[in-house]
Amino acid sequence: MATDYAVKIKQMRNLALFKDKSDEEILEWIKKKEERDSQKRPEADKPKAEPKKPPKDVETEIRKYEDLFQSKLLSLQAEYGVDMNNSNDAEMLKSLVQHLIQSDIVNTQIIRMQQDDEIDTRTLKNLGDYQRSLITTITELQEKLGIGRKQRKEKQLDSIPQFVELVRTRARDVWNRNTLMVRCENCEIELARYWLNFPDRASIVQFEIECWKCGERVVYNR
Repeated sequence: MATDYAVKIKQMRNLALFKDKSDEEILEWIKKKEERDSQKRPEADKPKAEPKKPPKDVETEIRKYEDLFQSKLLSLQAEYGVDMNNSNDAEMLKSLVQHLIQSDIVNTQIIRMQQDDEIDTRTLKNLGDYQRSLITTITELQEKLGIGRKQRKEKQLDSIPQFVELVRTRARDVWNRNTLMVRCENCEIELARYWLNFPDRASIVQFEIECWKCGERVVYNR
């Protein structure tokens, strides 16, 4: 080893930089250089990077997304009666489904982050901001399609009186078809009604009734 250093010192002395240096100074410089070089690990000695995880099966993920998308699309279409023959409504419903799926994914990510011991507040805030923008877009699409919460509530309220009126109309039709009215023509008031169990069958009815207002006797013949 000493012989090796002697050779190196002799070689260094030929350089102008070490012309006035002593053997001890040159040896010290050589040792420092060797120390610096030893700290610089060659590429071969560097630890190899961990192998990347194999990528997910893209086709499988695409199929899962398409199945979820189609399921949600059909569910909303059936629930709200969206006319898919209307190209604008069809495209808006598809966009709504996409945003609903994204919102579910972001919500899951936020829940997982909140369970970590060390919360990345910056990423959490970005996810929160993104989720708010998704909710805004979802609300706008629902309103354009007429399926927003407010619109559904208004339709529900509107349908109650409509339903009651429909029941009244049908009941009135049944009553008029199955009963016969007896009236006083002088007073123009209804005196009685009688129910026909078989209104479509021929029947002969004859009776008299006294008008409670004018006292006139009304003869009914049918």
